[in-house]
Amino acid sequence: MLTESFKQTLHNVHGEKGRAWMDAFPGLLQYCEKHWNLTIGKPFSLSYNYVAPAVLQSGHEAVLKLCVPGDEFLSELQALQLFQGRGMVELFDYNRERGVLLLERILPGNPLADLEDDSVAVVLAAKALDQLWAEVPLGTNLPSIKSREESMKRIERENKDGLANISAEHIKQASALFTYMIETSEKEYLLHGDFHHFNLLKNSVGDWTVIDPKGLIGEREYDLIQYFLNKWPQTNLKNIIRNRAEIFTRELKLNKKRLFLWGYCHSVLSSCWSAESGHDTDTIRAAEVFRELLLEEHIVLEVFK
Repeated sequence: MLTESFKQTLHNVHGEKGRAWMDAFPGLLQYCEKHWNLTIGKPFSLSYNYVAPAVLQSGHEAVLKLCVPGDEFLSELQALQLFQGRGMVELFDYNRERGVLLLERILPGNPLADLEDDSVAVVLAAKALDQLWAEVPLGTNLPSIKSREESMKRIERENKDGLANISAEHIKQASALFTYMIETSEKEYLLHGDFHHFNLLKNSVGDWTVIDPKGLIGEREYDLIQYFLNKWPQTNLKNIIRNRAEIFTRELKLNKKRLFLWGYCHSVLSSCWSAESGHDTDTIRAAEVFRELLLEEHIVLEVFK
């Protein structure tokens, strides 16, 4: 049930811990079937976690998500708990030690990516985020955007000559920009951390439900960037990014300058992550577009010189 590409991704991301998780996988499935008395269906398309539909003894449908236990899983679990009642998928149950989540199944479950009108999709995404974002709760230990800066700094140290098709210049500039953005950051919020077209699903009453939060603390503008890196057109990428930015900043009353700046540094970071996990790094194109838009807005910082 585990594809070779999925196995390779787990090994690239988690190393020996991922290999050990794969070895224990059959027993983990058996545990879930017995513990929740459910029947597990054929998995969905797999990326970084094992996700499959399931049917409970009562006949209710659910989704079973199996993750390699660790900090990322704990952050997702905490985010799911904190976002309950704010348009987030319902968390039925979980096992913290085994890295298991039992979730509501959203039906019909069509992703926002199915919408052909990009502007309409952006408006719907903005409404979902406006409901989702919240003040940072007391006592949370979710990671902040500082953790993303640290990841970018590590990549810079380890890749002095660039990484895949990502130039050393991009890496150096994105690293410096992360530092600048954090130092000049103002109000922080509880963020999704990986919000995009495929993490917003049509539900049974015709509204939209958010899924798969990473859990992150930081500026709202940062939470939009992964959306820009999904569902790209074959042509006119700059026009699409510019239009999305106009709608998001209008609907959510955000700072366009900071949106473009976050857009550049996160596009580089996302491309580096993709390279490290053996995936396509085409998202580096977005970094170039965000730089062009910054120049059009006459925003030139020292890090770009």
